Amino acid sequence: MFNKIKYFNYVYFSGKININFIPEKSVPFALLKVIGKSVVFTFSLIKSILKNRKSFSSGKKIIFFVMSSNNFTSINPVYARLSKEDANIFGDRMFNKDVILFVPTVISACIAIFFFPFFLYHYLTSNSIDKKRTRQGINDIILSYPFYYVSYFWFRMVKPLGIVISNDHVYSTRILIHWANKFGVKSFYIQHASVTKDFPVLEMSHAFLEGEDAKGKYVQAGSEQSKIELIGIPKLDHLFKRINYNKSIKVIGVASNSLEPKNAVLELILFLNKNYPEIPLIYRPHRFQYTETSYKQDFQNLIKKIPSNVIISDPFDELVADFLTKIDCLIAGESGIHLEAVLLNITSIYFFHKTEYFDDYGFVKNGLSHLAKDFVELKNIIDEIKAKRPAVRHKAKRYCFTVDSEYDGRSTDLAVGLLKQKISNKIGIA
Repeated sequence: MFNKIKYFNYVYFSGKININFIPEKSVPFALLKVIGKSVVFTFSLIKSILKNRKSFSSGKKIIFFVMSSNNFTSINPVYARLSKEDANIFGDRMFNKDVILFVPTVISACIAIFFFPFFLYHYLTSNSIDKKRTRQGINDIILSYPFYYVSYFWFRMVKPLGIVISNDHVYSTRILIHWANKFGVKSFYIQHASVTKDFPVLEMSHAFLEGEDAKGKYVQAGSEQSKIELIGIPKLDHLFKRINYNKSIKVIGVASNSLEPKNAVLELILFLNKNYPEIPLIYRPHRFQYTETSYKQDFQNLIKKIPSNVIISDPFDELVADFLTKIDCLIAGESGIHLEAVLLNITSIYFFHKTEYFDDYGFVKNGLSHLAKDFVELKNIIDEIKAKRPAVRHKAKRYCFTVDSEYDGRSTDLAVGLLKQKISNKIGIA
């Protein structure tokens, strides 16, 4: 059984995804957290039923399942176009008022303690590498045991028309796809972010990918080309009319994530503020930096040192798309935000502390982003284009299939049409 659990938890056990930044947690703490989740989830489910009185029906429906806000943003444009008699959307948390808590997730959290002896046995008999990886993903791994069995019974009882996910390497979505395949239920994957060569083989019935770059990486990993359809990026359709046509750099944006040392981010902001005092600067941290305890204090200290004239884009109050529409040049490290910027015709500069850069998405290699290895190179790039900024949107074609096509700005139309085509039963459009 543990080999199955490892397989479903691809993030932690594949050895291909960088999880070095994830702190290890103790086994007793993880058990207490799972118990706490069962209480919170149960309360949230009851509250949702009493307050919102939403439909929890799943039988003969297309079920959309999300497990992050980014997942929801990527998948919702397609879901919103379907009749609510034919589709429903669930999550492993209640991200907003539109997402209903998935009942199997609640049940799994409530009965997880009964599977703890199996988990403990597998943990104690594992090698040192697997033990470390288990401690890094321990909550997901513990919940994998009950979710595997609960999902089996859910499929047998509910018989959904189809399953749509937007993440292919976490336990919940991988288990759902596993049982969908076993029960002959059509399963769909809508890509929610740029992918790397280290992503897993596509095992769902159909994969709706953003562009040729993602397709090439998945095929190289061993995925079947016949199940892949290219649809562009539905979540960015609404920004088609907000493409940036400014010929100069009027505002610079800096986006960080958990990979850069905090002092490196501060150095970058201070450098830009000093060398380009005439250009407004907006700094956007990653949501991760707000929520992970190990980063909270560092981040608060960072904010105190940032000059008062630098605008902070709060990732909990402002969508990344709204942040991007305010800038003309983006400076960031290893992040999928570069693609979203270029799709809005915003100049992208890949800058990482010193010479440590990865380019896992191939943005530099494929000409999407400029590469600046130090402050000298960064200044040279900005100086060259700040008064005469060239168009860059065409560079995103490799990553977004619909660029400069008849479906440019209409990726959702393409995705909905394909979904209706693949589902044998007729489904309505809202």
